[in-house]
Amino acid sequence: MVCWPIPWSVEPTRWVSGWLWEPARAANTRSTPATRTDEVTTSAKLAHFIQSQKKTALLAACDTFRAAAIEQIKLWGARLKVEVIAGAYGADAASVAHDAVTAAQARKADYLFIDTAGRLHTKHNLMQELHKLHRVIGKQLPGAPHEVLLVLDATTGQNAVTQAEQFTKSVKCTGIILSKLDGSAKGGAIFAIKQKVGLPVKYIGVGAEGNIYGGDVHGAGLAALAEGLAALGHTVVRFNLPYREAGRSSPPPAEKSVPGYREGYEAARQAVGGSQPWAVGGKSYGGRVASLAVAEGMEVAALVFYGYPLHPPGKPESLRVAHWPSIMVPSLFLEGTDDPFCNLDLLREHLPSLGGPATLHVVEGGDHSLQVRASKSADGKPRSQARVMADLAPVVSAWLESVAVLA
Repeated sequence: MVCWPIPWSVEPTRWVSGWLWEPARAANTRSTPATRTDEVTTSAKLAHFIQSQKKTALLAACDTFRAAAIEQIKLWGARLKVEVIAGAYGADAASVAHDAVTAAQARKADYLFIDTAGRLHTKHNLMQELHKLHRVIGKQLPGAPHEVLLVLDATTGQNAVTQAEQFTKSVKCTGIILSKLDGSAKGGAIFAIKQKVGLPVKYIGVGAEGNIYGGDVHGAGLAALAEGLAALGHTVVRFNLPYREAGRSSPPPAEKSVPGYREGYEAARQAVGGSQPWAVGGKSYGGRVASLAVAEGMEVAALVFYGYPLHPPGKPESLRVAHWPSIMVPSLFLEGTDDPFCNLDLLREHLPSLGGPATLHVVEGGDHSLQVRASKSADGKPRSQARVMADLAPVVSAWLESVAVLA
């Protein structure tokens, strides 16, 4: 868990009885309005934290204003195994919140986290929408929302004070979550917020967990693939990029990780020895970094992509393919049909732009980690990312043999 309480700003008694351990409610509702910051990630972190306390949580996708928001929170829900209550893009947010409260009560969930739209405090209509949402769930469940946490970006500076003042005029906020504190920002505005509006800072955010940015070497999917390939006679070396070795979850721009990737690759080759050709790759962000390194001239025999992040969720126009013509080696793409980061039609359209031959292997129902939920599975049975990757090991091995990569 990467959100921690800040002791000096929270009343200890209230923290224990009102926030974490209040079983009397049908469902403790937590609303997280934000100012165009990472409130989706924050809602997911809070749900994950509740899970670690052996309690149940639901997420409500009430940011129906931003096209990618629903897909993003569904991705987090799939990764954390937290049910997400969602409507269609453009749906009435208050209606979605109403359905979420009904679902939380029916499932006897301990906590419901309502992710609302990131909105600027100058947008009167959006602020009114937030007020309506609170009014609707308050009628449905007396006392709801039981906590209203305003998510502020640590890089915002003194403008955060104005934002906090405006938000508290529309809804009764009970605390602040300060995100992105693992960057260069120090979040000094929280002292002014505490003085002017009296809101405690209840959590700080220092990065995204759940392997949404690339894969850790100990991640279940990567570990299963490595073990499967090793069992088939391949030599497999795994290493983390420098930002992960430094203990950070949020990555820098992919281009800045290329030198670290090259260093890891050269260190692996020296450790193993021999002159045989190597295939390289990675999961999501790691695969993109590997492809940039190859496009810049790193000599390899092939590339393997485990969930290539072709574009941000909901933004198919922001394609990450400009460097593809410089990739002259064979490439294997392992992609899921339900990956919000990779539109398969767009991927197929752009594969010919690669300088070398490309092979696409599709996992039906697979998300960005290639995990398949029961509702997406042909036989109605869920498949973990570890299971999927273990099953794919022979496929990858055969492909490596076909391109004469015998490492």
